[in-house]
Amino acid sequence: METEEVQPGVRSMGELPEEVLEYILSFLSPYQEHKTAALVCKQWYRLIKGVAYQCHHGFLRAVQEGNIQGESRTYPYPGTPITQRFSHSACYYDSNQSMYVFGGCTQSSCNAAFNDLWRLDLNSKEWIRPLASGQTQWCVCVCV
Repeated sequence: METEEVQPGVRSMGELPEEVLEYILSFLSPYQEHKTAALVCKQWYRLIKGVAYQCHHGFLRAVQEGNIQGESRTYPYPGTPITQRFSHSACYYDSNQSMYVFGGCTQSSCNAAFNDLWRLDLNSKEWIRPLASGQTQWCVCVCV
């Protein structure tokens, strides 16, 4: 194993207390960035596993307690976000680490229903419109 050459007066990540390093690693995306950071060394692998465990169990606890909170953020990512909607279907597909969104209604009018499919790449945060094939199905939306 190669050792890192340290210059006088320069500190390395290895000198940080584990609590500080774990706090820094907690800001990484749980999708691709956790996997990449876990490959750095055994210490980072162990710390990332701990961060992932805390995130997962924190989420489960919040769901059980009914204490789910969301926050609105600006869209600093490439491309254009999809139109705001409600009454849509969404699912997460682990194999390509993407969230798929289908259909829904606009906020301004329930008379307009979307019949579109979008994929959010959770690594790049980019919305992509997959090419659909086969017979088109008509979307039915009911608002009361």
